[in-house]
Amino acid sequence: VSKLFPAGFGWQTAATFAEGAGMDAANMDFALATGLGDGLGVALGHTAWMAGKKMITGDDEIDVTAQAQTGIFLGSAAVCSGGAWQPFVNTLQAAGFGFNSSLVLTAGCGTLAFFSGLRIFRAIYAPIFSGVEEATYANLKADAALSAAVGGAAGCFVGTDVSYAAANWLRPLVGVEETTAAVTASVLAGSSTALGFTVVQMGENAIYPKNKCWVD
Repeated sequence: VSKLFPAGFGWQTAATFAEGAGMDAANMDFALATGLGDGLGVALGHTAWMAGKKMITGDDEIDVTAQAQTGIFLGSAAVCSGGAWQPFVNTLQAAGFGFNSSLVLTAGCGTLAFFSGLRIFRAIYAPIFSGVEEATYANLKADAALSAAVGGAAGCFVGTDVSYAAANWLRPLVGVEETTAAVTASVLAGSSTALGFTVVQMGENAIYPKNKCWVD
């Protein structure tokens, strides 16, 4: 959650600035801007969380430099999933998909995009960052499980889109209305991604044997 609330918050904040700069949600510059906002939120959220944890607990085993590198790694993957979100949702809406099907399919898209980003950037960063492990079968499985939880975040993020009207059963919780203030919209967006991630992660915690889940 230290990464997933900032992810949604960063995406929505970037969207607000992008719209203010005249970017259209149907164009790739908007997708790039929101993807970068998502990634920046993840990178800063993870690094700040770990730095704060070390400061509070005094845990000398927390290497803040290595954790910052991990933050960059995760944030880079988040650029992929965050950048893919709006074009994918636009495509589904143009094809006439409803809210529930869009939520599920977008979750799948987010999973694949984030997983692809993890594997690509693991190969790029492992040789230069001590905080990023080189690709192995063990972290392949861990990356897949983490990506599924991130996919849950991407799916739940569809709940911020009120254009689905009454079909959007997440609207009362996280819907971003036309009159919603920018900061509130970012908080709602962050809440939606944190919610989706948490739900899927709880499912993984229940299913995976002890010490087999990526968080163990």
